[in-house]
Amino acid sequence: MALLGRNGKQASPTELNRLNARGKGNVVPETLHVRADPTATSTSRSPTKSTPYAVPLTTTFIPPESCNEEHLTMLAPPGYFIWLNEPVPVSGTTVSDCYPPEFLSYYTPYKVNPTTVGSMVPLMSPLVFPFGWQVVSGEGDYQALCPSESGYAFTPPKNPLIDSKRPAYGGTCYSEWPLSSSAFVEVYGSDSLSGTMLVTATTSPFAAYAHVIDGIVVSTLSPTSSRSGSSSGQTSAGSAQSGGSGHTSLSPGAIAGIVIGVVAAVALIALGVYLFARRRHRQLPNQQQQTPPPPPPPKDEAALTTVSSNIGTQNLTSRPSEVMSMQTSISEMGTESHLHELEAGLPTEKP
Repeated sequence: MALLGRNGKQASPTELNRLNARGKGNVVPETLHVRADPTATSTSRSPTKSTPYAVPLTTTFIPPESCNEEHLTMLAPPGYFIWLNEPVPVSGTTVSDCYPPEFLSYYTPYKVNPTTVGSMVPLMSPLVFPFGWQVVSGEGDYQALCPSESGYAFTPPKNPLIDSKRPAYGGTCYSEWPLSSSAFVEVYGSDSLSGTMLVTATTSPFAAYAHVIDGIVVSTLSPTSSRSGSSSGQTSAGSAQSGGSGHTSLSPGAIAGIVIGVVAAVALIALGVYLFARRRHRQLPNQQQQTPPPPPPPKDEAALTTVSSNIGTQNLTSRPSEVMSMQTSISEMGTESHLHELEAGLPTEKP
C-alpha cells in the first residue's frame, strides 16, 4: 500500500502519525476482528456504557446523498484499517449522518488489544431495512445487512460465535480493491484527523471494511400495526384465523356491508345505462336527416351560354374531348334555359 498526499508526494511518517505503510501490506477479511467479546479478552479500553440486547428500528432510515460518495476513513495505528463511513474514528468524534440513530445511539467501540478493534451494537428488532443496505446473510427472520454501495460482501465471524442467536454478529462487510486502484482516504491519528491521503492498493488482497447491521425482520404483524419502507420484499398481514378451526366466517355487519355495496353498484350501472340510452334516442332524429345537396353553380360558370352553335359542322370523331365537355356543361343547366339538348349523343338546335 502506498500513501500519497494531495501534492502527489509520498506521505511522511510524521504526516500519518508515524504510519508504517509496510504494516498494512496484507490485509484480508479473515484477519480483522471487528467485534469481539470484551469479557473474553483483556482490553485496554472497555465499553463505557451498557448496550441493550435489542433496539427497535421501525422506520426507513434514508441517509443524505453524501453517504453514497464512499467516504473512507483510515483508523489510527497500528491497525490502519480503512472503513466506509466509520461512525467513531477516534474517541470523542462521532460521524452520525450515515447510520440510523437507533443503531448509532448504542454503538460502542473499544480496543480488545493494541492491534484489535472491537465494537458493540444491539440487535435491531424489529428491523426495517435502511436505504442503501442489502441482505448478505440470514437465517429465517434474522437478517444481516451490508452497504449496497460498491458491492460490499460479508465475511462471517470466526467460531466460536459471540451469540448463537446472532450468527452474523462479529462479522465484517468488506470491499476488495483491484490491484493498483486508489482512493482518497481521511487518515486519523490516535486522537484526531491527520489529513487526507491517496491510498493505492499495491498488494493483493487489499480491502476496505464496513459495519454490519443485523436484526429480526418481522414477517407477521397484527392487523393494527404495519411495517413501512422495508426493501426486503416481505409482506405482512394480520391472521384472520382463530382457534385452529381451519376456516373463517364473516360477521353480520360485514355481510350487510357487502350486500349494500353490491346493491349500490348495480344501481349505478342501471342509471348509467338509462342515461346512455336516453342520450342515444335524442341523437337519432338528427342523424336521420339527410345532408342537403350543395347549391348549383352560377349560370355564368356554364361552358355554353348562347343559343347558336356551330358544333354541327365540327368533326366529332377527331375531337371527342370537346363533345364530352359540352355534354357535361349542358346537363348541369336548368331545363328552362333554351339551349342545347342531347339527342342520340349529338347536340341539335331546338326550334
